[in-house]
Amino acid sequence: MEQTNAELPRLPGLYETENMPLEDNMIYQRYFLGGSDWYMAEYDSDDRLFFGCTILNNDREMAEWGHTSLDALAHINIGGIDIDGDLRWNPKRFAAFNGNAENGDSRTVNLTRPHTCRPIMATMYQQFMYTCS
Repeated sequence: MEQTNAELPRLPGLYETENMPLEDNMIYQRYFLGGSDWYMAEYDSDDRLFFGCTILNNDREMAEWGHTSLDALAHINIGGIDIDGDLRWNPKRFAAFNGNAENGDSRTVNLTRPHTCRPIMATMYQQFMYTCS
């Protein structure tokens, strides 16, 4: 994750894009492990907290926009495998790959902007993350 961490300063700060439709948000970074993806649109360097979309186990219907801790991502290790940052990722609007049949999946992610956050535990990945409803 160190190579992708060097790029964190280029992400907008938390809440800088909150008046923008979610599908127009630029996704600056992608982290992945197996069939799970974390797409990052904003970052707060003081709290080391991202805002973005999390898709666990390829389940786009249950995917959520919310806050995820960089430190929590860095500590996830399943059977000796860590989360990786996608070094080939090029920033793009969320709408460019959400429900894109060319990418092999025409299902879409819920595009409702969260209003209140509550911590939940994604026990499958031993990660605390903040999801919003």
